[in-house]
Amino acid sequence: MSAVLLAQIGSVKRQINNYVRQDEAQRAFVFTLGVDSGALLQDWLQDAKNLSAFQAMCDARGMMSDVTTTSVTMDAVVASQVAMDAVVASQVAMEAVIASQTAMDAVVASQVAMEAVAASQVAMTSIYANAYAASAFVASPHAQIGVPAMTSATAPSGTATSQADYSGYEAWKAFDKSNSTRWKSNASDSWIAYEFSQPMLIHTALIINNAEPSGNYIEKCTVQFYDDSVGQWVNATDEITVPTTTATHELPVREIQKHSEWRFSINNATNWCGAFELDFVGIA
Repeated sequence: MSAVLLAQIGSVKRQINNYVRQDEAQRAFVFTLGVDSGALLQDWLQDAKNLSAFQAMCDARGMMSDVTTTSVTMDAVVASQVAMDAVVASQVAMEAVIASQTAMDAVVASQVAMEAVAASQVAMTSIYANAYAASAFVASPHAQIGVPAMTSATAPSGTATSQADYSGYEAWKAFDKSNSTRWKSNASDSWIAYEFSQPMLIHTALIINNAEPSGNYIEKCTVQFYDDSVGQWVNATDEITVPTTTATHELPVREIQKHSEWRFSINNATNWCGAFELDFVGIA
């Protein structure tokens, strides 16, 4: 058989496959628009052919635009784990999601959807590229997990550590949810860290600064995470100048992967460093 004939046969096969894929996507599109129940969609997606059709639909820009602007359909999609896994794996689908307030409102109200989004680098890259989507994600009630109120360096869970503690002002006291205690280091440049019991996608770091007249507050810091894949600490933010007041200062963090260990790396010009309260907030 000649090379030319083989090439022609291959071209025909690709066209047939494209037609089949388009037909599957159309079938999924019609079904999905008519669905008003996440459980119904979840059951339908248990069939491998239906799942393949839904995945093809997720890569069809026009279809996804219609899906993401229909509130009843989006309510069903965000309630289905299988459906959300397909959505967050598709760049096309996520572009449609972030472009639709209807879709984003449905996503941030659903724990199933939020957990799927947080586990996907494709999804998180899309979310943080859109101002409304990023704001909605950060404000979701399902993304407000922080450090528990610590009663010691390791209780009730996780581990609080620092490079250097001043006697009586241990690291865990910055995570005890009390402004009557504080952490203080005996150095101007230091770090203070918390290791969660499970990997966390952190979107906000919080600082309630120490306001002693003599100093001992955080002047400048960088939020970092420990990257197990490279075995070192990596910056999650640029260096940030922190106001020296006891108000709660929110530092945006836009890391797209989950990590267990997070810390404030502090760079003070003159004073020893310290803080009343610190926190890392996000979703597991």
